[in-house]
Amino acid sequence: MPSPVEFLRHFHSEEEFGRLYSLFLSKTLLLIYNPAVRSILKSSNFILEEKISGIHSHRENKNIFAAPCKMGSSSVAEQIELFSCFGFSTIIQIGLAGSFSEDIRLSDIYISKGAFAESLVPYVYLSKPFSYSPDNPYFFSKTLFQADENLSKDLFLSLSPHFPSGKTSSTLHSGFHFSTDLLYKETTEKFNILKSSDAKVVEMEGATIFSICRSKNIKSSGIYIISDKIAEGTWIQNWGSPAIRDIYHKIIGLLLLE
Repeated sequence: MPSPVEFLRHFHSEEEFGRLYSLFLSKTLLLIYNPAVRSILKSSNFILEEKISGIHSHRENKNIFAAPCKMGSSSVAEQIELFSCFGFSTIIQIGLAGSFSEDIRLSDIYISKGAFAESLVPYVYLSKPFSYSPDNPYFFSKTLFQADENLSKDLFLSLSPHFPSGKTSSTLHSGFHFSTDLLYKETTEKFNILKSSDAKVVEMEGATIFSICRSKNIKSSGIYIISDKIAEGTWIQNWGSPAIRDIYHKIIGLLLLE
């Protein structure tokens, strides 16, 4: 079975692969999930650099690149494997998440310190025990797939002055979260179990990103914009809000200034 690097070389000449490796080596990649991601990248002054992997370069900041994030653990695992071949030192996921916490509102921002996983992939990459049985339908465990601690702290300190607490503005939070591949199998009971472990929001890719990056010595963290919320048994959705698009642009702009 070919390694990711060997697989990648099928699509690039030695000269092109060397050029891309030199371009991306030790740089930061923003892995962005949003249905309108290409529009967000274009309006944030990114241009397509590498067609096969979808990596975009910024017209001014040559230390930060961006790419659309695929949905689900197996799809994003393929991406991280390929991105690791290019030598990126840091991967920051910027995506959407659902809140199942009373104190985290729509359009708030959540920086993850680590994720619990309802997906096989993160367990395999870090050789963690994994089991499922009909008697235990919630096959996530107390295994925590950690983001890079220092990176998560730095992101929180960097963004917090720009998202202060308040009734009318987006508030910045930090804590653990939940990654699932079973988006249609969520229950209030499951969320209550997770809240007891300080996990307050749910998305689909974070645990896989953190685990693969940790296995390859790449720093990683996740920034999630709250696009929907479970409140009193009601699912409140705000996916296409202009406010959420504005938050993406603001976060990306602030990271480009770092």
